Amino acid sequence: MPRITALCRAYVDLIVPISFDTLKEHGFLPGQDYLIPKEKIAELTAQYINQGSIYAGGPGANTIAGFKALGGQASFIGKVSNDVLGQNFTKDLKQRDIEFDTAIIENDITASCVIFVMPNGTRTILYNPSIADDVTLEDIMRNEKHLKQSAIFYMGWLNREQHCKKVTQKSVDLTTHAKRVSSLQSYGSRQNDDFSSISVADIILGNEDEYGLFMADMKLDNLEELANVYPDKILACTLGKKGATIYHGAEKIDISAKETDKVLDTTGAGDAWAAGFLYGIAHNIPLEESGKLGAACAAEIITHQGGRPQKSWAHLLPR
Repeated sequence: MPRITALCRAYVDLIVPISFDTLKEHGFLPGQDYLIPKEKIAELTAQYINQGSIYAGGPGANTIAGFKALGGQASFIGKVSNDVLGQNFTKDLKQRDIEFDTAIIENDITASCVIFVMPNGTRTILYNPSIADDVTLEDIMRNEKHLKQSAIFYMGWLNREQHCKKVTQKSVDLTTHAKRVSSLQSYGSRQNDDFSSISVADIILGNEDEYGLFMADMKLDNLEELANVYPDKILACTLGKKGATIYHGAEKIDISAKETDKVLDTTGAGDAWAAGFLYGIAHNIPLEESGKLGAACAAEIITHQGGRPQKSWAHLLPR
């Protein structure tokens, strides 16, 4: 059974119902995202942890959880602490039978998002990456066997710091038999990010906004031009309710979104799409059919809270 391994930031979401007045008292506006200091996120987490719901998250971990729910094997490389949120993250992976062998950082703060949800559903997201990028070369070597066995290697971070470049490069060196995937979810700009993970990727994943930033920095106007720059790469762009588009050289494939009567939480919809798409790639399923599997997974995840499957997704597989 094909294996996916993800090297990605480990995040935990704390989703908290809140009134407009209370949100205003904290100094935040509805519908905005805020990068706040590490100490502040810890303070808010402690204040609201008994009033909200905890969901282990992060794009790479969400994606491999979907891949696992479809029937594949999965491994995760990412850094957490031994705090309440880190314990939740570790427990979630263990319950899903996902390999997680990365050294725990003692007495620190796991990367987290506090998501305040107003009565009308509007979300305000407060986050801090904290220790999420502190993966070491030793952590990579602890996962050498899984990296060498992987059919898919998901690189969910870009290299903003020197040690990250070394960690990513070592992982790439160990995944010679894998399809390498670069996610644009944490994309910033050419000035801040190293492009090595994109240059070695066989597949690039992102949504419209993420691709827009990437193409602007490359001074390109559209995905067709980007596909010409990278004719050997598979470019997959998710479009929300409009579905997704896949480019591979001169080939363009439009994938419709799968309709569902129940939309409870769109968190992780793009990650679920990636899970189905990459599962199809790992099984040599054609691009169009892989995209349709991604659409089915995205439709499934938005029917419940949280960005990870709550049951097996085997019923979504093509017959």
